[in-house]
Order: sequence, then structure tokens, then C-alpha cells
Amino acid sequence: MLTITRFSWKKIFLLGISFFSCFLLASQKKTVKTVSIIGAEIVKESLILSAMRTKKSTIFSSQEFDSRILRLDAISVKTLYISNGFLEVSVEDSTRIVDGKVHVFLKISEGKQYF
Repeated sequence: MLTITRFSWKKIFLLGISFFSCFLLASQKKTVKTVSIIGAEIVKESLILSAMRTKKSTIFSSQEFDSRILRLDAISVKTLYISNGFLEVSVEDSTRIVDGKVHVFLKISEGKQYF
């Protein structure tokens, strides 16, 4: 006959809590509602958005927010500007969460174009 000791019940309980917390974290993933570009005057906004992996959600696809990808997007946009001669460009990313939806903002200071 199988007997479960008190210690085994504790392991089962902790395993159940661990599984439940992973389930809750998975259900709390945020989607991207908007992506706003602030300060882009010379480089077209469509070109900036095409350089980014973070996209706003549409009817056909739900874009999950990932802060690491947003940081990489800021680097990609900065690289885009530098390759177009804006050597003093600065790109700052920020987010705001409203009703479980993420609003992404990229603030760009283009600086002087050198070529």
C-alpha cells in the first residue's frame, strides 16, 4: 500500500502553488495598444516603425509586450538614425499601462544631420 508522508504532502502542496503561480503569470501578459513616436521630424515615422519589432496589436494579431524587445527597438532606431547621418541622436523608450494594455512611446532627439 502506498503511504504519503507529511513531507511528501508538503512537496505536492508547493508544486501546486508553483504551477498555479505560473498559470497566473501567463494569463497576465500585456498586449501593445499603441506605439507612438515623439520628436521625429526628418526621418519618416513609417521607416522608424519598420525598424522596430514591437508593433501595436491589430484585429488579426495580438502583439505581446516584451520590455527587452523594446530596449532592442530603441537601439535599432538609434542605429537607423546614425546610419542616416544623425550622429548625436538620442532615443528614449517609455511605457504606460492603461486597463491592461501597454502604450509604448519612443522619444527621439534627432540632433544635427552631418551628411
